[in-house]
Amino acid sequence: MLPVLEPDGRSTGRQSVVYAAALLPLSLAPTLMGMTGEIYFAGALVLGLGFLGLTLQFARTRSVRDARRVFFGSITYLPILWILMIANKL
Repeated sequence: MLPVLEPDGRSTGRQSVVYAAALLPLSLAPTLMGMTGEIYFAGALVLGLGFLGLTLQFARTRSVRDARRVFFGSITYLPILWILMIANKL
């Protein structure tokens, strides 16, 4: 997604990286608060770093292909995180 007012997409790439970086410690917080265990923590760390990697690639290239990868990564990120949280409690 690229804004109409900024066709080159620099701020979109920057914002995606900032929000993905902010999401990483937030997704690890349940473990730090004692709500989940090591399985969730490891999975959340891998997922968060992978999503951050997708956004970094998009910020670098600003291509449609990488924008789609960020989009599909964002769709799959949260359900997998929930599955990890549930699996960790079983």
